[in-house]
Amino acid sequence: MKLINWGIIGCGNVTEVKSGPGLYKSENSNLKGVFNRNIDKAISYVNRHGLEKVYKSVQEMLADDELDVIYIATPPNSHKEYAIATLKAGKIPYIEKPVALSLEESMEIKTLSETLQIPVYIAFYRRGLDKFIKIKELLDKGEIGSVRYVYVTQIMKVEESELNRTTLPWRVIPSISGGGKFLDMAVHVLDCLIWYFGEMESIEGIVENRGGYYEAEDTIVANYRFKNGIVGSGTWCYVADKEINEVHIVGEKGRIVYDGLSATSFYVEKNGETQQFEFEQPTHVAMPYQQAVVNELIGKVKSYANFQEAINLVEMTDSLLKQYYK
Repeated sequence: MKLINWGIIGCGNVTEVKSGPGLYKSENSNLKGVFNRNIDKAISYVNRHGLEKVYKSVQEMLADDELDVIYIATPPNSHKEYAIATLKAGKIPYIEKPVALSLEESMEIKTLSETLQIPVYIAFYRRGLDKFIKIKELLDKGEIGSVRYVYVTQIMKVEESELNRTTLPWRVIPSISGGGKFLDMAVHVLDCLIWYFGEMESIEGIVENRGGYYEAEDTIVANYRFKNGIVGSGTWCYVADKEINEVHIVGEKGRIVYDGLSATSFYVEKNGETQQFEFEQPTHVAMPYQQAVVNELIGKVKSYANFQEAINLVEMTDSLLKQYYK
């Protein structure tokens, strides 16, 4: 059976445990090597993970005929450049979320992908986790009846790394990330909702900076509608007093309640009773999704990955945030 060979552009924290090892631990999958602008980091990564090769440039990586998929594990401001180059080299981009810095950039990737007939995958790895798959199964079989509405709460305390404006993490620098932590954290939750209910039709709300720690938005209150008519609301604040991550999917017969980020549990309230579902936290949380992508590429079974839905999410977040960045 075919072996899918991967290369990684960028070997930062996200690739250390969460998303790197799954590429060489999954069946029919091999991580051959990495490129990083800091070659010492790349050498260290290759040695620690037992890989074959350090690439001295992106061009060298893309010229390697053995590679099938390039994992673009860099901030969003370089996603388009690397994805376009990957497609032109005849290889498959697997891109960290979100797709790119804007809808315009995302559509450039999509257009070339369609022209060349090469698929693109976005690293929305919760689509591979048992907890989120089980929620989808319950919704699809009508466990809580017709869904009436959805609401999301995601509030967090400001992080220590965000207190000094001279050394801010890239996730809250809009020129690098496209916005604030909403585009880093909230998109995982919204992606699952799009997976469950289909594409969104619209989203609108209030986008503000309430904390003053950085220039990006830190607080959002919004309403949204899916194309199938389901409506929802959400509150996101990253400068609050404590951490709460909750999603309530409310139906005619009950509700499903879960932490939108955690992989471990959720519960169903129905007929006055509560049913708890528990799941193990994978050591490498992206690995089940990566295995599903590999299985799709070798022709075994289609994965839950959906590039068009990732594009729809960028369209919605662009629409919501444009008032703040106008």
